Amino acid sequence: MKFKFSLFTALSFACLIVSGQNPKALRSSFDFVQPPQSMLSKDFKYSSSGSVTYEEEIKIEKEENDYALEEWNSLKMNQKLKIKAVDGSNLPYNKYFPTIHSSARLTSFVSIEGLDKSESANASVNIIINRPICSSSSRKIRVVRDGNTITRFRADMTTSISIEAIITDDEGHIENKNYTGVYNITDPEEFAGKMLGGGISSAALGKVEKRNFQASEKMALENALKDLSKYLSMKYGFVTINNYRTEIWTFRTTKKNNYDNINSASQSLVGAYRLGIDSDMREQFETKLISAIDVWKEEYGNYAPNDKKARIGSVQAGLLLLNIAEAYLWMQDFSKCSQALGDFDSILSMNKKLGRNMAAMNHFRRLENIQRDLQSRYSTLKE
Repeated sequence: MKFKFSLFTALSFACLIVSGQNPKALRSSFDFVQPPQSMLSKDFKYSSSGSVTYEEEIKIEKEENDYALEEWNSLKMNQKLKIKAVDGSNLPYNKYFPTIHSSARLTSFVSIEGLDKSESANASVNIIINRPICSSSSRKIRVVRDGNTITRFRADMTTSISIEAIITDDEGHIENKNYTGVYNITDPEEFAGKMLGGGISSAALGKVEKRNFQASEKMALENALKDLSKYLSMKYGFVTINNYRTEIWTFRTTKKNNYDNINSASQSLVGAYRLGIDSDMREQFETKLISAIDVWKEEYGNYAPNDKKARIGSVQAGLLLLNIAEAYLWMQDFSKCSQALGDFDSILSMNKKLGRNMAAMNHFRRLENIQRDLQSRYSTLKE
């Protein structure tokens, strides 16, 4: 039984005849739904949860910093200046702390395309967030003030957050994935630099980190979660692949050789692909493809490999096989698609002219890759 979801959700379709002598290609583009590599759940549902590893650690550090800040405020100015000079990177008023994210907030960034979230689902995705790591540095810049070029410094800041995802399918199999999100930011302030030596003081860098941390933490986390979501969808989801582009081959009729039947079949296939946007049109869609395949197969039967003047020579035969393979691919008849590609490869091994058609070779390689991938993905739906 073939999978019920439509392969196509076409948003746009373009058709352009590429100029040249013979052959010619009709170029088409459409969207299709890519099945999962692995089934996460048979009911297409999963639950999600999230937590951070540093919640208790931060609570203790905040209490300690509150006490240190009280002590700092009680110091005289000369004592503060002395501490800044000795330990400017560890000033209590420059301390900042990572966000304690709720489970709902963390999971709101994670989705699997084509699957639904449900608290009662047997499959699950559990996200664990590690403590952000932040670093900063200074760099020299040259700026012009009142016609003079002077030296100033800028502060660059990097925040990275590592996350772990524990993915459990509805049969209890577990997969662990790790991602690190990184975000870089340059503080807009220009610094004159330290009185002795170059660069920015550790106390000033501390201020830069504190005022930029919240925004950079958010972006670093979102980057990691977006990478996770992309992986989850590509492996476990039903992903809409946009603007799949391919060629439908045909040949120009000449006084000597008539290719009108091939042209008509190719043109009808362009129309047939448009029908693939609606699963309710599946029967009509396949009927039109089969009709075009029949024409191409009949013409391929006229292939005369040893006749250089043949109406269907090696190049024409090879390109007809690409048409046939492509049509069978979207009918989900992967064995016949593979057979047509194998026949193309056989002709290719004996004909250099076919191999010099780069558009045809790219088409062949693309079909090989997508046929293997889709056949593997659809086989998971039958297990």
